Amino acid sequence: VFRGRGSAEAAAPRVGVRPDRLAIYQRFVKGHILRTLAKDYPMTKALMGEALFERLSERYFEAHPPRSWELNAAVEAFPEFLERQRVDAAAGARDPDLGHAVACWLVARGQRRMELADDTGRLLRAGPISPADLGDASPAPVPLRLVTLAPSCVEVVHELGAFDRVVACEDSSDFPPGVERLARLGPDLGPDLDAVARLAPDLVVSSLSVPGMERVVTGLRARGLPQVVLAPRGLDEIRDDLGRVARHLHAEATGAQAVSRFDARREALLRARPVRPTRVYLEWWPRPMFTPGRDCYSNEVLDLAGAVNVFGDRPGSSLEISADELLAADPDLCVVSWCGVREDRLDPEHLRARAGLGKLRAACHGRVRALDEALLGRPGPRILEAACASSRSDRSRSEIPASQVASMPTGAQVGVVRTGARASAVGPAAAGEDTSCSPARIRS
Repeated sequence: VFRGRGSAEAAAPRVGVRPDRLAIYQRFVKGHILRTLAKDYPMTKALMGEALFERLSERYFEAHPPRSWELNAAVEAFPEFLERQRVDAAAGARDPDLGHAVACWLVARGQRRMELADDTGRLLRAGPISPADLGDASPAPVPLRLVTLAPSCVEVVHELGAFDRVVACEDSSDFPPGVERLARLGPDLGPDLDAVARLAPDLVVSSLSVPGMERVVTGLRARGLPQVVLAPRGLDEIRDDLGRVARHLHAEATGAQAVSRFDARREALLRARPVRPTRVYLEWWPRPMFTPGRDCYSNEVLDLAGAVNVFGDRPGSSLEISADELLAADPDLCVVSWCGVREDRLDPEHLRARAGLGKLRAACHGRVRALDEALLGRPGPRILEAACASSRSDRSRSEIPASQVASMPTGAQVGVVRTGARASAVGPAAAGEDTSCSPARIRS
């Protein structure tokens, strides 16, 4: 009955109840499951859209009828269910781009393996997937006209000494100096791809580091635009991307130099780490409270800074937590780095004054800091600056070892942890920020 393969009338005699009562119970349980899915996976719902999320929730209920009285147990297989969705057999046979689109969707959600089957069970594609395989081979001529579609993408190009080739970027890019003079193409999740095509770029540097960006990558492919796709999940992949983009730019020597600089900065940070790490709560979003989990690359950054994430043992890239959970974790230091919020609007006092956190030890001792999310939240070469500026201790810029400062790129903002005045707004919602999807978004 729950799977939708039998009627309440047929099942009622075996259960020993009237059909109408069994049908009521079926609707009651189904409603609970669907509401629990929406409550437990708010970011997935926001990114998919309500209509698609509801359709998939209905299919999940049919495929996984509840076998436990506990609602949490009834919905815990939802992530695995999403990974194993099947496609229409006819569509799989006639659409050569379907595998590419599914791979983009998975990579944008941190996956590196795909098993794609049609609705008859026939396996269409299986095996590892890599961002490097989702773009184009290195262009034969040297690409002189570049378009970048994420902040980290233009920062990679800048690190490779090719910023002068960039003719346009998406709206949120704010580094390096001079980026303000570039043509803008719209938000990173929805740039004007027809405008990109009109620019006739030799190469587009695109990203899959945020769910939803798969629409951009597949849209570029549909328009026949050459692209290199970036989606690093850690420091090693950020390093590798420098060399990979350099090959696309025909700038291998410059790429080797950029990789060497990255390695030197990373080694300097490793040497400077304290013996005892600081236990840190890192806040991506305040309402509700979101923090990185075990699978987020920010843990590597904290480790370089001599710190450890107090929620780093929990699975997932982004976790919603409660005030009680934060109190129980009892961090030495709290760092607010809200997604998409400028540094001058980050407000440490917002956490200190939050309901339920009055007894938080770090807040009581004034150990709440603000860190520019443009450094910590972008998987690009400036990520090591975040390690310098992160919450190792209360030290100021002058206390950072000279060897670390010398290894930073020109103009680097080192030691930008703010401890002083309140920002003008109490929180992002009060400041007019869009909170619809922000907890899920680690800005790319």
